[in-house]
Amino acid sequence: ISTTIASAVEEQAAATKEVTANINGTNQAIGDANAAAGNALTASDGLAKNASELEVQVDKFLASVRAM
Repeated sequence: ISTTIASAVEEQAAATKEVTANINGTNQAIGDANAAAGNALTASDGLAKNASELEVQVDKFLASVRAM
């Protein structure tokens, strides 16, 4: 009986290590996804700023062309 119990304890320990490794991998993936989302947000903010600046420049250009 003690051999059976020892074997079951070893199997449970191995299963616990595997679950822990999977949780750690998931946490890493979540961290990576969070960082990527932050980078995408930063890039999108930059693009919005550039689009606004371009709109101002195009409006100025068109005003100067119309004034000719």
